[in-house]
Amino acid sequence: MHKKSIPIIAVVLFSFAVYLNSLSNGFVYDNHFMIENNPWIKDIKHLPDIFTKDMWAFMGKSNYYRPIPHLSNMAVYHVFGPDPFGFHLFYLSVHAANAAIVYLIASMLIARPAPFAPLAAALLFAAHPVNTESVLESYAEPCFAFFFLLSVYSYMRATSGDRPSKAGYALSVFSFFLAMLSKETAIILPFMLMAYDLIKKAPPVPRTGFNVRLKRYMPYLVAAFFYFAIRLSAIGGFAPVSVYPALTGYKYAVNVLVHFAMYLEKLILPVGLNAYYEVRPVEFLTGIKAVASFVAALMFSAALYLSWRKNRAFFFCLLLIAVPLFPAFYLIRNPVDEYNTFAERYLYLPSAGFAVALAMSLSWAYFAFKPAFGKALGAAFLVLIAAYSAGTVSRNTVWKDDITLWSDTVRKSPAIALPRVNLGAAYKNKGLTDKAEEQYLTAIRLTPRLPTAHFNLANTYISKGLTDKAIAEYNAAIRLKPEYAEAHNNLGRAYMLKGQTEDAAAQFTAAVKIYPGYADAHFNLGFIYLKKGLLDEAKTEFETVLRLNPGDSSVSELLRQIAENRRGS
Repeated sequence: MHKKSIPIIAVVLFSFAVYLNSLSNGFVYDNHFMIENNPWIKDIKHLPDIFTKDMWAFMGKSNYYRPIPHLSNMAVYHVFGPDPFGFHLFYLSVHAANAAIVYLIASMLIARPAPFAPLAAALLFAAHPVNTESVLESYAEPCFAFFFLLSVYSYMRATSGDRPSKAGYALSVFSFFLAMLSKETAIILPFMLMAYDLIKKAPPVPRTGFNVRLKRYMPYLVAAFFYFAIRLSAIGGFAPVSVYPALTGYKYAVNVLVHFAMYLEKLILPVGLNAYYEVRPVEFLTGIKAVASFVAALMFSAALYLSWRKNRAFFFCLLLIAVPLFPAFYLIRNPVDEYNTFAERYLYLPSAGFAVALAMSLSWAYFAFKPAFGKALGAAFLVLIAAYSAGTVSRNTVWKDDITLWSDTVRKSPAIALPRVNLGAAYKNKGLTDKAEEQYLTAIRLTPRLPTAHFNLANTYISKGLTDKAIAEYNAAIRLKPEYAEAHNNLGRAYMLKGQTEDAAAQFTAAVKIYPGYADAHFNLGFIYLKKGLLDEAKTEFETVLRLNPGDSSVSELLRQIAENRRGS
């Protein structure tokens, strides 16, 4: 075994060790939509859909275009099937690979590394508790970071010698393209490469240097052009959704400072981690929170200036913390649950910059002070890694299932409605309908205009046999969100329980009009047509279901019965 590979193997094994207790976790949060109930990953016939439609087109519409998460989930599904273990194993493997690349990047950035400094950076990244959401639930972040970091490292290697490596350079450009297909945030990568060229120690650039560098960046610009062309063709835009409409100008800037300070805080002190934060907008730069955020931003700006003067590799690390956060400052306001503008997953890539910066500081102190102090600092770093590891192991248990996750979230964000809706759904799935109803009613009291709360409360009433109350809640959900296909479908079912066939048919028709790929609504509509003796219409609906869900034996049987009825007549 080559000696240089030993640290990388150690990083990979350590990464698996801190997440080992998560491999038995179930699906949580968006995993239910992106994996468990995602028809696209279950059949390769959906490959054209993955590349030509928006990310959530299989269940509605969004302005996100991220084919790579679907492709990776499809690959895992065809190896492991629907078992959550396989998906957790895959994303943990990607996280371990990311930690290994952090080690390689740290080895190149730290000019005079103290013993184990690059290794310490990789271990710190692997163990950082703020990354648990990304590793255990966020389907885009680990893959995006992998291609982003691989592109950066390949570029660093390709341009490190007198003769640039064409293969390494090509790998960097291709990885950049895949990173954009994983998450649109990757568009910042050329800026980071330009920054790296500015900070690395190199011979004086000749007069033609600008043209040489422009040619060097041109393939990245071409890759970005092709990405934009594909994205525009698929979804017709770039920005995800509208920003917080109430925050303009001065107020928006103040809240960006508040969010930036919160992100720095979670990087340094990852305690009180939460799946759904309550961040109420700040009106003015007054009060402890706003002033502290302003001071934190000033200190970070000062660190950027000083590092540019004294240690440009450290400057690059600070940029790797701050620049990937810029898209997170595009503060998105949910129209009915408006305080969730902060998410830990945005710190996954910045935590790599933080880890390398901290290891770089360790290396500097190791040589700048007496050996005894350097050793003590190294010991303190090991304690920090141990503390982060313990925090990650503990946090893994919170993400075990929906009840553990949303119970923790409701405890930390009691005034936010949506976590209560999610906790109620988790209770209902376990048959705890009374507990579920309590959470839905509390959510409606907190945010009366939350359609999912009314929808889920209606489902609970159906399970209790309270059909009239369920119909009232389904109608409330539809009034708040007319394009709510699931509410239309379930309202149709409720009308069927009441024997109101025409009303039911109208709701099923509305559901399939909103969401043509809604197999359940097509089946329900086909069943009504069958009861009415409209065999042609029923056949059309059942064939649509079979096209959406190939191999559905119950639908095949109904189609066989329709064919026999036709022959008999």
